[in-house]
Amino acid sequence: MIGILHHEQLAEPVPSFTISFVLVYCFLSFCLLLGFTNHVAQSCIADNVVFRVYDHAESAIRRITIDEEKLLEPDFSDDFDEKCKAFEAGGNGFIQNIDYSELLEIAANNKLQIRILAHAGDFVVSKQKLFEVYSEEELDEDLGKRILKHIIIGNERTPTQDIEYSFRHLTEIGLRALSPGINDHQTAKVSLNYITSGLADLFEKFLPNVVYYDDDHNCRIVGKPKYAQHLVEPAILPIMDAGQNKSDILHHVLDKIHVLSECAPSPEIKDILMKLLNIAKDYISINFDHNQALKKELELHANRVKRNI
Repeated sequence: MIGILHHEQLAEPVPSFTISFVLVYCFLSFCLLLGFTNHVAQSCIADNVVFRVYDHAESAIRRITIDEEKLLEPDFSDDFDEKCKAFEAGGNGFIQNIDYSELLEIAANNKLQIRILAHAGDFVVSKQKLFEVYSEEELDEDLGKRILKHIIIGNERTPTQDIEYSFRHLTEIGLRALSPGINDHQTAKVSLNYITSGLADLFEKFLPNVVYYDDDHNCRIVGKPKYAQHLVEPAILPIMDAGQNKSDILHHVLDKIHVLSECAPSPEIKDILMKLLNIAKDYISINFDHNQALKKELELHANRVKRNI
């Protein structure tokens, strides 16, 4: 092309380098556009979206959980409930982060005992009691404001300390997939697969204790605990409820309950799984009377799972 543009009779020389640079630049821009289009197309695939959310859940599990259980018993004063002073949240929103290290320092320096009545991920309102403080001396409002500064409240949940955050997104993907407008059973099953994987990994870890002692072995802070069994039902039940009249979804839910029962280390988790199984059996009885063969098949599957829990 540059050769065509060049002519010996031109008064000014043809800017060959500039034209070549523009052509190369246009070619590279076109390649980048193709790459970007491909990336967007891959990102929109439901399985890839589910995997990215699951990857965030795995990151939260690695960051928040601990490998060995460290149980510390609360050791507050006997008259704590009688003499403690309650402080309100002072705002509406989700608890995004609780800075326990700073609170422990405040409590130790002022010889306080603090009981926090909510954990990260809870929604609080301005007049709700958020924490209680006990002191042998008279408490002032400024101290309560100092403590409240280390309990961050915002408009949305964050994964910083909220282990349920990413599991909730996986559940929402499954729910939307089962909505009448989409009716994508496969995506709902993929969501259940990754929910099961995340819960199984969580069962092998321990959520940190929310009892904190100072250097002199005085109990200073007791938070609201959260355990792995608290995550099982909110993660699975909404999808099972949305797919209660869909035989393949119920089959898949029963399979996942079976898998989790083999990974569950505690009786509390197995009790939750048994509760979910009983709900699934109720859904089978209610929704499949018109198809006795399918009803019998699902009931046999449920009974096999029950024997393994």
